[in-house]
Amino acid sequence: MRYMGGKHRNAKHILQTVLKDRTPGQLYVEPFVGGCNVIDKVKGERLAADSNEKLIEMWKALQAGWVPPLNVSEQMYQEIRTNESDYEPALVAFVATGCSFAGKWWGGYARDRIGNRNFCDESRRAVLTQVQTLDNVKFVHSEFLNLEIPDGSLVYCDPPYNGATGYKDEFDSRTFWDWCEQLSKNNTVYVSEYNAPANWQTVWSKPVSSSLTPEGSGKRGVEKLFTITSENNQCF
Repeated sequence: MRYMGGKHRNAKHILQTVLKDRTPGQLYVEPFVGGCNVIDKVKGERLAADSNEKLIEMWKALQAGWVPPLNVSEQMYQEIRTNESDYEPALVAFVATGCSFAGKWWGGYARDRIGNRNFCDESRRAVLTQVQTLDNVKFVHSEFLNLEIPDGSLVYCDPPYNGATGYKDEFDSRTFWDWCEQLSKNNTVYVSEYNAPANWQTVWSKPVSSSLTPEGSGKRGVEKLFTITSENNQCF
């Protein structure tokens, strides 16, 4: 599914590193699951969480057989945006992301210059394909700080990037890194970001051009994957 900051283009490269030492039966966790563009390529036991409750309700509804609409007009887009509480959470989340520019939450009605693309139908087909690989995923609405993660899990975090274009809600990057520091003492943790504290090691990187590149920078971002080793796991 199109989702701002989604990793569909680099998922296979990220997972080559994240999954290389995964042990049999080890729980795979994504606290910022978003558009499910990484977790849909992972097998085995999986836990998916996000702070956006409507988004989680959409994935649950899709698991239960819900089918999104074929078309959403700009008028309907604006109607749902203005009156979210009048519509089912699954539909709100689908329209807010799948029918929006670059998959940004209510980022503006998606259209192309020629006018012959149906972004709603493209998103519809994408999520209906994705959900076929998500049947045994446990979806949970939770802020990352409150998410219950069993010790010994493999955790991949793709948080809102510090200094990049905003998501639905504000995000405290410093608190996030403190949380990752503690989490990594009993779990294997990987984080996608542009930058990380000094004791986190870069294990993969690639120049990218995306909607997350800091506004006004005029530069391509460098997508990086970080992890931390036990000897570097010290308070900072």
